[in-house]
Amino acid sequence: PLDGSINFIDSLNKVATPSTVQSFNAAMVADQAVIQVTYKNETTEVYQAKTGAKLSPFSEAWAKKIALSAYNDQGTISSVEWMTDDNLYYRGKLPVWKVSFDDAANKVLYVSPRTGRIAARRSTLWRVYDTLWMLHIMDYEERSDAHNLLLQAAALTGLVFAISGLWLLFYSFSGRRRKKTSVQ
Repeated sequence: PLDGSINFIDSLNKVATPSTVQSFNAAMVADQAVIQVTYKNETTEVYQAKTGAKLSPFSEAWAKKIALSAYNDQGTISSVEWMTDDNLYYRGKLPVWKVSFDDAANKVLYVSPRTGRIAARRSTLWRVYDTLWMLHIMDYEERSDAHNLLLQAAALTGLVFAISGLWLLFYSFSGRRRKKTSVQ
């Protein structure tokens, strides 16, 4: 919970002039009260609520703290990686901190250096689900487009087969009978 003794308006006045601020948000990051300020130029900065000290972009040490405070299993951090390139399992804004844990589920938390929030959570179960989802929607590259050309072609082919099957069903049971020819 947020600390009720902090005057967030005073803290906001320490870090920004009101004319430059588009919005601000009070939140908890790694068990610390912070103010997330979005400026009119669309940049976002995070400040400590009590002191006004700038926290963003968050360092590797902060990424570890944030990940550990959001982690709810038994295990320890096995690696922390700064990601600037696209990844098969993370499709959010880059760059991001990738914090891996050595638990049974192979959990990975992606921490945004701009906001200090958990951008994504991944585990072995999620990776299996994502692979099955990729096969289901037939999007083998981005795994997110359920309206891709391959899927639409397969759906159209299925529709043609279904309609032709119905036509064959009615045709075979219609009143047309073959004339029996007798062999003499």
